[in-house]
Amino acid sequence: MLIILFLSACMSISPEQQKRIIYTHEQLSVGGLDLADDITFVCMRNEFYSGRLNNLVSWKNSQELMKSVAEDYLKIDKFVTIEAVDQVKLQDFFTNLRGKRLILYFSSHLLSNGHIIFGNEEKLGLKVFADYVNSLQVPTLLIFDTCYSAKLKPFLSNKNVSVFYTGKSDELVYDMRIKGQKLSVDEKFNFLRKYLHVIYDWQERNFSLFSVLFVDSLISGRKPNNLGQLFEQMIKGNEEVRKVFGMGKYSQMQFVDSDANWGELEFK
Repeated sequence: MLIILFLSACMSISPEQQKRIIYTHEQLSVGGLDLADDITFVCMRNEFYSGRLNNLVSWKNSQELMKSVAEDYLKIDKFVTIEAVDQVKLQDFFTNLRGKRLILYFSSHLLSNGHIIFGNEEKLGLKVFADYVNSLQVPTLLIFDTCYSAKLKPFLSNKNVSVFYTGKSDELVYDMRIKGQKLSVDEKFNFLRKYLHVIYDWQERNFSLFSVLFVDSLISGRKPNNLGQLFEQMIKGNEEVRKVFGMGKYSQMQFVDSDANWGELEFK
């Protein structure tokens, strides 16, 4: 993952914009995702790296944002965060997992040779990680937010697991600066930027593109009927970003559903 730095700027929000933001928040806060009471939302991450690899602060921002959104709009109330994840913590988690349904948001460095690199520079092959995922007995949505994300795909065989890959098997994954990158991108995410500031008191920061598109797809148009429709809107937004001159480096996302049918879970 490559990090793009930027400077914060003062934000101007008119009374009309603030009313629209509050109204959107109130509308989205009604209902939630079907079966939300059964879902445990788990964030696994490595934020700090002691070696030559970049720290992944933007991906921590994304996971924290996704937790807030999941609580407010999906109405999920069970959360687990595993920081500085390594093989011991992975094994402990998968061995002792309890619950009916699982959303697992995983972020870490993944090298082109198929090795996950933890913050302590320990390496784990994708086949070993996939073995853990293949052992899951509960319907699971895996958000695999790494470089070369789709390299995981050939190793997965669990029909209980649906996966959102944030990039192709040969692509780096960049974080997203939602202001000051390209004029058309600034315009696309203008409402999102102000929304995050008003609702969550987020200053202008960098995020993973996954969380940017997830929240933007929720707030910028008609509320999706189900999770699959939301993911379709995200992938369309991903394509729009990639078409902007100079933005083609951003990775191509893909959602692969399974017998767990996460895409069919409806918003109430």
